[in-house]
Amino acid sequence: MNLAKWAPHARPGAWPDADRLPVGKFGLRNYDSEPAQLGERDTRFTRDEQLLMLTAWTCARSPLILGNDLRRLDDWTLRLLTNPEVLALLRVAGAREWHSVAEGHRFVCNGPQGTWAAWLNTGDTPWQAPLPAWLPDASRDCWARDERGGGSRAGSSHRCPPAVASP
Repeated sequence: MNLAKWAPHARPGAWPDADRLPVGKFGLRNYDSEPAQLGERDTRFTRDEQLLMLTAWTCARSPLILGNDLRRLDDWTLRLLTNPEVLALLRVAGAREWHSVAEGHRFVCNGPQGTWAAWLNTGDTPWQAPLPAWLPDASRDCWARDERGGGSRAGSSHRCPPAVASP
């Protein structure tokens, strides 16, 4: 994941450009089938993979450039792209740290609004991601917008245990 390499260089006026987010409906001029057919289609990413992508983009403060048809967003994709708790991370000024392991990446950001953490499982098998010892009370699931228990986050294949914030 190149975002883990680029993210430490993000600062005002400079950010990692992770390209576009292929979520929702797109491909109005789609030529990727044989024989070539025009027409729209849904993203080929699962919902878990879309959550993983948007979490990574947000953690890295990459511009949220969409590659879809905004006029045809379904309710789930609209909620994904407009979640205020996740989007708030884009505006957090603070130190951003990425820690890579074989299963994926752990992201931590300390800022005046609190501490944010995310676990990005980029592997093909589930893994258990323990919360750092200095973050024992992180219990806010920003994707679900509710409180969860602390301790650790379990991540299935290609899924991110949700970003959590500690005020």
